[in-house]
Amino acid sequence: MARNQKTEGDVVEFTDVFEDMPESKSLGKELLDETFIITNVVFAMGQYGEYALVTLSGEEIPYRTSSRVLISQLKATEEHIKQQGVRVTLSKQKTKKGREIMTFGRKPVSEE
Repeated sequence: MARNQKTEGDVVEFTDVFEDMPESKSLGKELLDETFIITNVVFAMGQYGEYALVTLSGEEIPYRTSSRVLISQLKATEEHIKQQGVRVTLSKQKTKKGREIMTFGRKPVSEE
């Protein structure tokens, strides 16, 4: 048998060797243009840089984002999030250079 080949009995499950990876869903893909309440946020450093795990009201599994804009907004409101929760709307905006970015905004009072 070649050195790189493994038998089925030798293979381990990814979750058995990387247990500390939290279960999460992608914030941007699932909640774009939705309004929701963030009740908790945790920041961590991963292989590709900083990310945030965001817990939403009524949800057990957190959502994750590595968007620098969203992480900045989450850090700026972290105290409010943890004390009483923050209602946001996730949307896309274009930068001056024409690049699309994800950002949190507050739903206008007239629409609440």
